[in-house]
Amino acid sequence: MDTINSIHLVQIPKNVKISKNQYGYCLIATNDIQSNEIIFHEENILINDTNEDIYFKLINCEDNIIYKINNTNTVKHEDKRILYTWSGFMNHSCDTNSISIGESLNYDQVATINIKAGEEITCNYLRFDYECNSHQFVCQCGSNNCHEYIGGFKSLPLEKQIKMLDEVSKYGN
Repeated sequence: MDTINSIHLVQIPKNVKISKNQYGYCLIATNDIQSNEIIFHEENILINDTNEDIYFKLINCEDNIIYKINNTNTVKHEDKRILYTWSGFMNHSCDTNSISIGESLNYDQVATINIKAGEEITCNYLRFDYECNSHQFVCQCGSNNCHEYIGGFKSLPLEKQIKMLDEVSKYGN
């Protein structure tokens, strides 16, 4: 059994919920969302770059689970790491239906197309994670635009980097 030193309490917005899917967990829209509409506002937590596990409990969640996050569930930011709590359940798609606007710690997630209630909300990890430190994976999104391997923006060929440049967070690492 893990020793828990502290638990962060984190509020989930009412228009999204965490659900299970074939890959584990995902973020689902609880109401219809129009293209260009802000889905949610997120203020993430900056933590020290250590191997220490972080624990958090979600408010407005259907379960009572205390979630554990380690460095593979965070994004490097200078000499620290960004802890994505409930928004960290948003899965990758190369043909995503939302985009982050703002900086890594304080941003709006905005719909890029209409999203119906019950549909999964996705983002493109390549837009905010430069190296995917220790969490690279083979993409299974099935999109015609699939990059096949998600190893961070750095791993893309130059022509794909240039094409995506206007969509990339300047704060992503």
